[in-house]
Amino acid sequence: MRIKNLLFILFISLFVQSFKAQSHEHEKWFPVLISIHGTVAHQGVKANAMITTCNNEPVMLLELVNTNNYKVKAEWLHAPITKDNKQHYKDELQTIELNAGETKTGKCGEAKQLIIKLSDYGVNINDLQDYYGSNFNVTK
Repeated sequence: MRIKNLLFILFISLFVQSFKAQSHEHEKWFPVLISIHGTVAHQGVKANAMITTCNNEPVMLLELVNTNNYKVKAEWLHAPITKDNKQHYKDELQTIELNAGETKTGKCGEAKQLIIKLSDYGVNINDLQDYYGSNFNVTK
């Protein structure tokens, strides 16, 4: 399992390196990668993120949208990406259930799985390039 994760991370790192470094505006939603195929949707779930602050701490908030007509469970690992194209992740699986057509949005103090405190990943806000929902999986 560990080797599979490392190979997956290597693939994504190479994929990310093929793009120019980008910066995202604070307080605006932007699409984020959640699929090994380099897409922002996976099995009917789309993802967006926003850079902001919660309690004076730089964070990324996630928004997940279930476009399916049935309830799903999404699971993933947070992986903020820095300008040197490195993914910073932990082996802490995030899980959330989404009803048919439901959108869940990260908010300060709510749904902690939709809030990425950058300092927890050793990432400085000025070095942040993007976010990747690593090992993103959707089940009924």
